[in-house]
Amino acid sequence: MKKLLSFITVSIILASIATSSYAQNSILMSSVKKDISFSTWHKFAESSSVVFYYQYVDCGPISFILLKVGNNNDGAVNVAWDYELVNNGKTIQIGPDDIHVSININSKQSLYGECDYGKNKSLRVFVSEPNQPRLTAINFLNLKVSSTK
Repeated sequence: MKKLLSFITVSIILASIATSSYAQNSILMSSVKKDISFSTWHKFAESSSVVFYYQYVDCGPISFILLKVGNNNDGAVNVAWDYELVNNGKTIQIGPDDIHVSININSKQSLYGECDYGKNKSLRVFVSEPNQPRLTAINFLNLKVSSTK
């Protein structure tokens, strides 16, 4: 009976790890430099065969962190996280629609943010505009990857 309970417990734990993963990651603005090329991506996190990249670019007079999320799984996944924007140690209040992101990504595909304001808006984070202080950190909280089966 004890072996059966141990087997069931281990099976439940493995099943939950296989279907979703949680993590917290940050991009510290003091450690990143602006990218000259839009083809340059920097890996900053990986969870359940989903890889997260960023690039720090100017889109006209405004600076953004653009995100790229690549799904290396054989099936489609849902990727969700919450943003926390920080300026000099203080969390910046942003609208509730901007805090939580949830996207579906097909097998072996990537989605990425662009300067174009109509495309993948949730994968673009405002950093600064001329003569304004820039963010000091972007925290990614409650990162969750789950199968869309």
